[in-house]
Amino acid sequence: LPLLEGRSGAITPHEAYFYRTRGVRSGQWKWIDGQLFDLSSDLSENKDVAQSHPKVTERLVKLLNHHRKELDLNKRPWGRVYQLEQ
Repeated sequence: LPLLEGRSGAITPHEAYFYRTRGVRSGQWKWIDGQLFDLSSDLSENKDVAQSHPKVTERLVKLLNHHRKELDLNKRPWGRVYQLEQ
């Protein structure tokens, strides 16, 4: 709740947040669709800084790949809706 309310000093208990299987955010960094953004200086995500921050890129790609594997290992079968007879 403190994070959602924007309270100063609020700290997330999570290392990363994922955008489905397309991207990941960790701290000031966001990797999405093959681009890296530094949200501390570029909230509008206009400048891809992946070339100048290869270690950050590598770390976020590893996190995203692990997330994708976890999703695949823990996926559930599609649900079905059956019409009940009256």
